[in-house]
Amino acid sequence: MKTGMSLLAGLLFLVTGSYIAISVFLSSKTTAPKAVLSVNAPYVDSGVYLNDKYIGPTPLFKDDVDPGEVTLRVGNFTQKITLTGGALTAVNQDLGPGKFSGGEVIWFTKENNETAMTVISNPIGVDVILDGNKIGITPFRSSQLTAAEHTLVLSKSGYVTREIKIILQNNYLLNVSANLMKRPLPESVTILPTTNTKLKLLNYSSQDPELLSNPEQWLKACAFYFQSIGVADSDKPDYYLDAKGTLFSNDGEVVSLENYPTSGRSLTLGYLGPKTIGVVPQSVIDSLAHLSAKTGDSEVQLVQILPTGLGYLNAHSESNQTSGEVRKLMVGEQFELQEETGGWLRLKFIDGGEGWIPSQFAKKL
Repeated sequence: MKTGMSLLAGLLFLVTGSYIAISVFLSSKTTAPKAVLSVNAPYVDSGVYLNDKYIGPTPLFKDDVDPGEVTLRVGNFTQKITLTGGALTAVNQDLGPGKFSGGEVIWFTKENNETAMTVISNPIGVDVILDGNKIGITPFRSSQLTAAEHTLVLSKSGYVTREIKIILQNNYLLNVSANLMKRPLPESVTILPTTNTKLKLLNYSSQDPELLSNPEQWLKACAFYFQSIGVADSDKPDYYLDAKGTLFSNDGEVVSLENYPTSGRSLTLGYLGPKTIGVVPQSVIDSLAHLSAKTGDSEVQLVQILPTGLGYLNAHSESNQTSGEVRKLMVGEQFELQEETGGWLRLKFIDGGEGWIPSQFAKKL
């Protein structure tokens, strides 16, 4: 999975650093050992500050840092961290726009006669998965673990999963403080119907008030999400539409529908609006009509489900009431019309399936 590969690439250095830290701790030096600090922030060029003192740019690795509790700052991330003499403190942060960031701080402390790990997280209630097995939820602590290299996965619905290579050592407590990035788009993205086969409208709709109140920030969060998990440019939307029908570029700039250049090529758009399974505001439909005129002829006929008194309409496998029901269609949903015969309409669903409905319960758009 690309997400895992992206995160692992940034953390393999921390694994090497773990070996270094343990070697320093177990060395025969007679002087008080210095702390070891690793800071990695792959998506920003930023300086690292300890107690507001600049110590170098990212990526940073220093093995001569004074032990103690300090305030670390890199980019828009600030946190108090513990620097332990002779041991590694590793900071890995994927810094995105606003609150759309993720990362972890990892540090070792001495723990006699135990091989232990503690995990705290924002949000709480994150699944803690070690080598493929769920062993608890955050906040988590266990001393019944094996000293070895492990793969730690932190996962929660609605957030981007983090995957970390760790090394557990005898007589040490491994501390993990993690922040999971909120997902700016659904885990499963559907395609909303349009009247033009050259326009593909991806359903990024959400119930999150933080996203809905700031479409520009939402768009930037989507762009950062695609960057952090390694999505190819060809798999990203060309433009975005918000609930008001405003067209945005991938850079967050408003694009005039009137001045949009005639291209004739197919377009992929991401819809940033209130949660929907098939109905978009009229303003979005109007904007799609403008774009459809620009992209050229490839029109399809859409129909919208009318009120039935039940809130839904059953779609059948054949053009009669005695045939099997294939699914329930909600009032207001829109579907592509494939065929019309004998008072029945054959519809194509978003997932590629088909079904028949009586024509009196739908209107053509």
